[in-house]
Amino acid sequence: MITVKVYSGYKGGERPQALVIEGRELPVEIIRRELKEDYQTKERKEIFTVIAEKKLYKIERDQKGNWQVYEK
Repeated sequence: MITVKVYSGYKGGERPQALVIEGRELPVEIIRRELKEDYQTKERKEIFTVIAEKKLYKIERDQKGNWQVYEK
């Protein structure tokens, strides 16, 4: 199971700071950030592409604040 540690600044929303994989905390470097909206449901997702230990990950955050991580 992979969990996301986030940073929430006073000027902006949450953004991933590290991934916790098998008990190890891996700092991430954000390469790309985008916002996608489903035109039918109007649901928005914030999507981050990050690097952690030379691997690419895609991290999604929905409007409810749930995070999902995918290895690319």
